[in-house]
Amino acid sequence: MGAIDAAYLSAQHIVVKGDLVHAQRVTDKAGEHLLVLSRKSGRSPSQPSDQEEYHELTAVYYGRKEDRWQTEWSVRDMVDCPPLGGHSGKKAV
Repeated sequence: MGAIDAAYLSAQHIVVKGDLVHAQRVTDKAGEHLLVLSRKSGRSPSQPSDQEEYHELTAVYYGRKEDRWQTEWSVRDMVDCPPLGGHSGKKAV
């Protein structure tokens, strides 16, 4: 099938948490599926600063069942990387 955009996901009532990285429609012998990849970035919750140091990536796989998209699985990973120098403006040695 191919790549799909945010407008299609919205029309299908699929909420993307964060920024859409990529969405792909897949058809196999089990039926029609969507793989949606998204990312969120922001300030570190552990050591807030002016830099984006927290990054969260999410992958959600949907299957079409009875004319609705249902989540089949999801994976979420994150990294929180405040500065190694202890605070902003100081470089780690």
